[in-house]
Amino acid sequence: MENQNKTNNKSQIEFGFYRAYAQSEIELLVRRKSIELIQSILEEEVEALCGKPFSRKGEAELAYRAGSEKVSVRVFNKKEQIKKPRVREGGREVLLQTYANLKTEADLGKVIFKLMVSGLTTRRFQECLADVSDILGISKSKVSKEFVKESRSHFTLINTRKFSEEFFSIFIDGIHVADEVLVVILGIDANGNKHFLSIVQGSSEHSEIVLLALRKLQDREIKFTDRVLVVSDGSKGIEKAIKQYFGDKYDHQRCILHKMRNITQALPKEFHQEFQLQYKSIFNLNEYSDAIIALRNLEDWLGQISESAKQSLREGRDLLLTCHRINVPIAIRKTFLTTNPIDSAFSHPRFQLNRVKRWRKNRDMTVRWTGALLYSQELHFRKIKGYENIPKFLERFIKNEFVVDENFTSSQLSMSA
Repeated sequence: MENQNKTNNKSQIEFGFYRAYAQSEIELLVRRKSIELIQSILEEEVEALCGKPFSRKGEAELAYRAGSEKVSVRVFNKKEQIKKPRVREGGREVLLQTYANLKTEADLGKVIFKLMVSGLTTRRFQECLADVSDILGISKSKVSKEFVKESRSHFTLINTRKFSEEFFSIFIDGIHVADEVLVVILGIDANGNKHFLSIVQGSSEHSEIVLLALRKLQDREIKFTDRVLVVSDGSKGIEKAIKQYFGDKYDHQRCILHKMRNITQALPKEFHQEFQLQYKSIFNLNEYSDAIIALRNLEDWLGQISESAKQSLREGRDLLLTCHRINVPIAIRKTFLTTNPIDSAFSHPRFQLNRVKRWRKNRDMTVRWTGALLYSQELHFRKIKGYENIPKFLERFIKNEFVVDENFTSSQLSMSA
């Protein structure tokens, strides 16, 4: 019985080996025949353009054969080398339609785009892919051209796409890239999804630049709820622009992290830690009345140490407590206290942008890179924490009715200085 089992196992192993061998041989045969078929179709197209080899051409037949070149095509999801005939007419090379249909650059562009946004530079592309770059015919210039094309398409997509959802909140921030300022607008829809809505190039966060970015949203029919929560830093240009665009149909939350950094810079170093502890504790309070009292007490404390720090806190003080005033549910409040949804999405792209050695001015290089990198980050976005609370909040927010959440329990707000 034991000998019979061993014989059966041996037979199964041998059968498995021959089956795998037969499968590989069949795939090889099919691939070889496919390449032969592609080669013959190319020859037929050349013959249709140039006539039969060594035949005399009439005056109307100006196309002629111009040798051949080694190229690659995709056969069953694998690159294969073929010999492509070349045809010229009137001093120019004629693109063979058969080859154009077989050789699509979409996949190549997407692969190169993913590699570039992951940190691979054009200088190192051939070094990292030395084994396949010659076979695939990918040069440094080819990599650069493909990335330019893909990055431009992603930037264009951000600035042209439309949405069926309504947005109840937007974040506006100025991103500094290569001595330029790019105004970035990120929106959050009623389902809690985050989307980059606009990227506009400018010299500063000037009101006209921000207003231009907002008006482009209107041209694209981006829809907002009847009341909008706007979150931004302390830029006067942004504040002026949103007032012009939304009128009185918005509430403005100023980023509490930007303000904390500004105040810290005006304080002696020995007071930094104590200030930040007091400052953060204010935003852990639920009721607006308690928070405003605590903020004024902090202002008095700062006045005993630094008048500059006191004035910095007083400037735009009321906008720091907008989320408290309109009673944004604690489950989602943390998201709307800072511009972190933009800043955190930009943290990884910042590393990639710092690797660029030369920025070309008077071109769209900065907006292309920024748009492409931010779009690649958006693909990994999740809904904001506590998004289930948004519908109930919007019922009160749109009607401008605010009720204190009695079920709130204080939790520590984690912020980075």
